[in-house]
Amino acid sequence: MPDQPLVSIVTPTLNQGRFIEQTIRSIIGQTYERFEHIVVDGGSTDETLDILRRFEGSYPLRWTSGPDRGMYDAINKGLAAARGEIVAYLNSDDLYFPWTLDVVVRALADRPDADFIFGDFLQINDVTGRRRLMWQMPFDLDYVQRAGFLAQPAVFWRRRAHEDLEGFDTRLRYVADCDYWMRAGATHKFTKLDEVLATENRATASDKRGPTLSMRS
Repeated sequence: MPDQPLVSIVTPTLNQGRFIEQTIRSIIGQTYERFEHIVVDGGSTDETLDILRRFEGSYPLRWTSGPDRGMYDAINKGLAAARGEIVAYLNSDDLYFPWTLDVVVRALADRPDADFIFGDFLQINDVTGRRRLMWQMPFDLDYVQRAGFLAQPAVFWRRRAHEDLEGFDTRLRYVADCDYWMRAGATHKFTKLDEVLATENRATASDKRGPTLSMRS
């Protein structure tokens, strides 16, 4: 429906061809249909670009490929190109559940004072197959400053908040998401949902495009 907000999902990727199709399909499978997917590729030499070309035209996908200054530079580029009122980034080996966007959009509509929404997540180890449900605490800035952690795949926020924060700090190679939550928590309202919103793959780790390393790694 035209009055439904557009959700922009940014995926940074580099040589994640063995995972990215699953990520794409988790976005295509959303019950909420008003979204766009922006993939910012760092110049992959594996099958990633072939996969992106194959999905062109089948859903609201935009993508670019070329050198950049790392994962957070790619995320900033994607967010700068985003048109949505609600934004998020999903790494190229993490997944949404079919209900994820529906739940987030409804929650933000019901909570006009909330700038950030986050939920629980399913942690998956791609190597061992181990799965664990991970419950997140209600937002507490002191805890985030000490632990440096929110599960990034399960976090969504309003575009206006991102414009206030001026993006991720590209000088930080691994933990710019932690820095972002800390800066945001000092000036913006976070709301915790008792919903499982995403899966996070903990088997891979790279300087970009796999699960973001955080202070808990």
